[in-house]
Amino acid sequence: MKLNDISPRMNTLEETVEKLKSLPAKKVEEVAHYIDSLSEVPKGRFDDLAGCLNSDEVDRLEHAINQSSERIESVHEGW
Repeated sequence: MKLNDISPRMNTLEETVEKLKSLPAKKVEEVAHYIDSLSEVPKGRFDDLAGCLNSDEVDRLEHAINQSSERIESVHEGW
């Protein structure tokens, strides 16, 4: 990043911070969550998929998991 690129970004940042200062706490919290969502890295959790798979995709995912997963109970029946 060049030095002359920093100045416009700092102006935008400073202006944005000033606008945030005038917002109610609830709106600041909403903005914070939105900013977090912009840079969020997928966590690999299944709940991140909620609502984005159709029923056919869900069935195929469940089948793939069942086929590739080892059943601990069947290997270690004495537990």
